[in-house]
Amino acid sequence: MSQSSVTQKIEIYAGHLNSLMSAKSLKYSSWPQDAKDHLSESAGIYHFFEREEQSIISLYVGKAGYGDGDWSLYQRLKQHFQTSQKNALIGKIAKSSNQDPKSVKTSLLEREVYLQWLEIARKRKSNTTPDIEQELVWIECFCKSILKPKYTNA
Repeated sequence: MSQSSVTQKIEIYAGHLNSLMSAKSLKYSSWPQDAKDHLSESAGIYHFFEREEQSIISLYVGKAGYGDGDWSLYQRLKQHFQTSQKNALIGKIAKSSNQDPKSVKTSLLEREVYLQWLEIARKRKSNTTPDIEQELVWIECFCKSILKPKYTNA
């Protein structure tokens, strides 16, 4: 791989990270059920973070595919609000802190915890979808390497 192609890839992934970080933030306690239709057709990356004074603490970065056998962005985000999910935000915090998942969820609802997401691709009307799974993995890895989320496995 040439130096120029490496530089180009870094610029692409940095662009995705910048778009994610500038995406609208939604408070954890305001998770929208009305986003289901749109996000059920979407693949992308997402970021949970906590605001403390003037800084943010990255909690979790993840990715999701399209649905229909894979997890859509909506299905994957929804898991992060369920106390039964051990491989989602609540479960990861509960495990690392030895807390009950229900207590963790209550705490997340009360704190300045936010979610933002970036749609990378959407199903086409013809139900064909571009194969972007590998690209999602690379975008997620790049975002994790920069943001260093507290509860995402490297």
